[in-house]
Amino acid sequence: MKKFSADHFLSISALVTAVVAVWIAVVEQRSNREYQRLSVEPYIELANTNRDGYERLLTNSGLGPARVQTVEVKIDGKDVSNWRQAIKILASKEPSYITTGGLWNGRQIQAGETITLVHLTDKEIVPAFHRNVHKMKMKICYCSMYKECWIKENSKLPVEVTQCPSNGKTSFPN
Repeated sequence: MKKFSADHFLSISALVTAVVAVWIAVVEQRSNREYQRLSVEPYIELANTNRDGYERLLTNSGLGPARVQTVEVKIDGKDVSNWRQAIKILASKEPSYITTGGLWNGRQIQAGETITLVHLTDKEIVPAFHRNVHKMKMKICYCSMYKECWIKENSKLPVEVTQCPSNGKTSFPN
């Protein structure tokens, strides 16, 4: 049987130290990647307000930009193609004047940015529209810089998906 010399012990301890150092570097790199991914994660929120009539707002309260992929708006399960059509269905009257903002494939919403999707001021239309707005379902599929995607539906929490569905519309209004 061979005796271990001090050189053998030093060699073995150097090898163990190197393996541990590599392991620590790998763990730290994974941690850094996770931090970088989370540091630019978008978070889309939809809100309704009564400010000067009625407003539907979209806000990115996340830390990074959100890139819109698809948008789907339905009222009582039927597709709606623009805000005028939605207002006519929900308020039973066509609006004379509305202010709208659009969503389209590739639109980037910066962190902290708020977009007014629709603003109604017509005093005859606003109460009826606001009473029935719960019938409208708005689904927005958006992705982060790292191509991680979520679907936001009305006031529900965003749900992570592997990719945005291809059956959604690429813009609203269109």
